[in-house]
Amino acid sequence: MKNLIRVLLLFWSFYTHSQSAQLTFEQGQWQQVLAKAQQAGKPIFLYAYTPGCHFCKQMEQTVFPDTMVSNYYHQTFINYKVNIEEGEGLTLAKQYDILSFPRYLYFDEQGKLLHISGGAKPANAFVEDGKNAFNPQKAYFQLKDRYDQGDRSPELLYLFSFALSESGQSRDLYNKVYCSISKLNQLNL
Repeated sequence: MKNLIRVLLLFWSFYTHSQSAQLTFEQGQWQQVLAKAQQAGKPIFLYAYTPGCHFCKQMEQTVFPDTMVSNYYHQTFINYKVNIEEGEGLTLAKQYDILSFPRYLYFDEQGKLLHISGGAKPANAFVEDGKNAFNPQKAYFQLKDRYDQGDRSPELLYLFSFALSESGQSRDLYNKVYCSISKLNQLNL
């Protein structure tokens, strides 16, 4: 009987812990977060939101509490949340060209941008998004660097078009890449 009670208590403890998982964010200023990331040797996840954003609230209520999300993001990143309508958030929005919400920016431990995306998405896609920051075939800024250096291979254009559509960045650049893909498709007909 005592063993059964212990097993039930252990199960209940595990169950309540898994129910209370929540993605948490560092407090303080951006420069403090950068310093902590350098010291810990961990990349940074920056969540840019606005209080009135419907999709931001949706992510906070349905995805950030997910155990898979909180485990992955806590193990992998220093997490930081900023309201881009006030204070330091206004500066970061201008500095990183944050045009829509929610916006997710991924930096290496030195503060170099790796990847950007946004929008509401399910938990598994949000975890995949965090993994994409380290994947040279999906990380927005690695693909953009290749494009800026003149790579117009079909593979790069294809990959970069997906990263651009997720990034919420320059519509003009997206149109240029899409036109390049259209030209390649016409040549292959």
